[in-house]
Amino acid sequence: MLYEPLAPFIGRDVTMTAAQQGLLVAVPVLAAAILRVTLGNLYRSTDGRRVAPMGVVLSAIPAIVLPMTTGVPSYPMLLVLGVFLGMGGASFVVALPMAGSSYPPKVQGLVLGLAAAGNIGVVLDGFLFPHLADAFGWQRATAALPLLAITGVALYAWASDAGEKTGSTMRDRASS
Repeated sequence: MLYEPLAPFIGRDVTMTAAQQGLLVAVPVLAAAILRVTLGNLYRSTDGRRVAPMGVVLSAIPAIVLPMTTGVPSYPMLLVLGVFLGMGGASFVVALPMAGSSYPPKVQGLVLGLAAAGNIGVVLDGFLFPHLADAFGWQRATAALPLLAITGVALYAWASDAGEKTGSTMRDRASS
């Protein structure tokens, strides 16, 4: 949801119609919905400790590219980066089953609630990013790399995936 609070700031620099601005805001959400299917299927056949870091790395691409861009990025570039932003929203399809599978049933509700509390990031985006955009410019306000790095380190250090895998892998399909 990075583009939503920054849309007024982006609209000052990037020439776009109201419909284009709406599409810009919608692309990460649409990408997340589509990528959830892909990540969900991948999670069902692969260890979540492989899938989750991939989501963190891919969702970090806009936070790396935008601050490094000299000048104003093009509208098509923003749309492509929006797809990568959608990876963050899609990651819940991996985070929730990983969290639930690693704890006994009597505490799974609490654990899943804590994992889902990650949605607070959307609220924080709405409060923080406009202030950051005012202070540093909208392209630098997107630099959420420290938070993504903390997430990546936490995944590496503490995540486990005890979920049962029922999906088939490409290797399974090739051998049949």
